[in-house]
Amino acid sequence: RCGVGNKLNREVIAEKIRNNLTRNDLKSLPSIAKKLGISYGTVHQVIRREGLMIRENSQMKPDLTDEQRAARFAFAAEQLNRDEMRYKDHTRTIHIDEKCFYVRQYKHKYYMFPEDDVPNRILANKHKLTKVIFLIAVTRPIYNCLGNCTFD
Repeated sequence: RCGVGNKLNREVIAEKIRNNLTRNDLKSLPSIAKKLGISYGTVHQVIRREGLMIRENSQMKPDLTDEQRAARFAFAAEQLNRDEMRYKDHTRTIHIDEKCFYVRQYKHKYYMFPEDDVPNRILANKHKLTKVIFLIAVTRPIYNCLGNCTFD
């Protein structure tokens, strides 16, 4: 090889990362390189190939109260037919479900030092987040006593 060698070694980059970057800056290698003013190739070689940092996922988890857990358990217990120890017949039941997709990311990838802990992200109140809601209804076709389809 010819030219000036790389003056940045593993310890220098680790020190720059610890002193100059916040947790939000550690989401991708290009953002780390841009914030440090170092080329992407150098950052990639030191972080990924030499194993300076590891990539971890931090996923937001719902914060259920004890009342919500009890209500879920009561609903599941209500679906049992205790005489036969089977679930109740759901052929004439319409299942309605709503799916919410939040604009805010639930899953973040962080590059972290091995001794660091994965950030614990808990969300107690979803009311202030922007979300998209889909309402879904699923059932079998329902026939009346004459065999005519009344709901499909």
